[in-house]
Formats: sequence, C-alpha cells, structure tokens
Amino acid sequence: MNELILILLSSIKLLGGYPIPEQLPIVHLVSHAVLEEKACRKPCQILGWFSLETNEIYLDETLDLKGSVLARSVLLHELVHYVQQVSGKFDGKSDCESWTLREKEAYAIQNRWLFEQGSITLNLMMLNLGACLHGQ
Repeated sequence: MNELILILLSSIKLLGGYPIPEQLPIVHLVSHAVLEEKACRKPCQILGWFSLETNEIYLDETLDLKGSVLARSVLLHELVHYVQQVSGKFDGKSDCESWTLREKEAYAIQNRWLFEQGSITLNLMMLNLGACLHGQ
C-alpha cells in the first residue's frame, strides 16, 4: 500500500503542486457500514473519507486498488485532502468555505489524473455542495 500511496502522492505533486509529505497517512480499509458511520452518520454513497481530526484515510474495503483505476482515484482524492491538511492551505477559512475549496481542488486533481490514466473521465464532482452553502 505504501508504494501505491507514494506513486499517487507523486502524481498529486505534479498535478497540484503539493510537496510529498515526510510522513505517509494511515489508510484504513473498512466495511461500507463503518465508512457510512464515520463520514455520514447515516446511509450514504461513499467510497472514501479523510478525517480532519486524525489525518487518517478510510476506504471502502471492497475497492479494487490493484485492478481499478477508478478505485485508485478514490484513494488519490483522499490523499489530496491529506496534503491539503498537512500544508495548511485552507486554514483560517470558515468550515463551509474550506470544505468547498478542498473538494473542488480534490475533484479537479482526481479528474485530471483519471484523464492522464486514459480513463473515460466521468468528470467526477461534488455532491451536496448546496447543503453546505445553504447551511452557512
């Protein structure tokens, strides 16, 4: 797993300009139920989540990281959140503004990476952005 993480962090450096962190994040492969509880607190469609409190990444254990470019892109997306947090790039912004900026950047890097992998880009984008903006 560390080899894959380093490869993806190298891609993030090229696509997003973030340096490769000295310390790699802890990545947990967990059941979908655990992922839902941690990230959504209710049933939801989620494959990966980054904890701002612990700087740890949680991935759905059913993701085929070896065989699926899309699955690896989920890990890459969460790694973008890790480097964002380590860099402090969005510190000092409101929770909603920070979340929105983090997600926009993570999806932009994920989409560019998928395109470079020759994947038919689904143009992945944020869901539930309106809830954050309306709740502000």
